[in-house]
Amino acid sequence: MRAAAERERAGGEVLHLEVGQPSTPAPAPAPSDTRIDAGLMQRFEQGGWQVQYERYQDVAGSQLPAKIAIDNGETRARLVIRGWDLAGQQ
Repeated sequence: MRAAAERERAGGEVLHLEVGQPSTPAPAPAPSDTRIDAGLMQRFEQGGWQVQYERYQDVAGSQLPAKIAIDNGETRARLVIRGWDLAGQQ
């Protein structure tokens, strides 16, 4: 997180991907081309990035992302979430 903040302060691009309750709003424009299937987010576009939720997992009775792909046409990444720590959640 610290490296991302330093890169952003230096004028570099940082993708703000927020899951759950965001603490601060993302600087990019509001999401567009949103697709929701069976109540679960499947994909959206924001700030030149395409974000696709490829798989969900059951965590304490809620469906949370397990695999997310992001792509801006130049850079691609796939995030695999093996577990969620919900400690402190109300």
